[in-house]
Amino acid sequence: SLGRHAAVLTTVSPAIYRLAIADGKVAFEDWDPTAPFPRGALGEIRAGHRISILPLVGCIGPCGPKISRVLDDEAGRRAHVEALVGLVAADRSDGIFVDYEDVDAKPASVTAFYRELGAALHARGAKLGVALQEVALDGGGEEQGDHAVHVGGAFGREAQRLIRPLHQAPP
Repeated sequence: SLGRHAAVLTTVSPAIYRLAIADGKVAFEDWDPTAPFPRGALGEIRAGHRISILPLVGCIGPCGPKISRVLDDEAGRRAHVEALVGLVAADRSDGIFVDYEDVDAKPASVTAFYRELGAALHARGAKLGVALQEVALDGGGEEQGDHAVHVGGAFGREAQRLIRPLHQAPP
């Protein structure tokens, strides 16, 4: 259990939220509505340990194209960033972990989203974690596989710098 192993963990990202998007409006709902995550337990676990909690917010499958339209709209993106920052404040968590799959937004919109969200969270002393599925690292926007995302611009260059060594053959 998480409680038993909290002493050796530095960061956890429990899957707590998923996005519900309708008419360009984004709401957060329990990842599994039939078994809501026991949020109160996280505070108890953290109380005796130095552990960062970054709740995971997921968007998978048909959600990807919907969040893409939000990210491509400047006002929608700004509202979504504010809502995520508000979620961190309401949960009293150490930040947020974003796992958005099948995103087909413009590369500049994706870069702007992560840059804006990171800046807003960091200004409040919070952290941002990002799941990078099969990332298109060539900078040209070519997708690889069913769940590829394009990370362009400065974010893409930084992802290349961090990830490329992981794909090199061991010595």
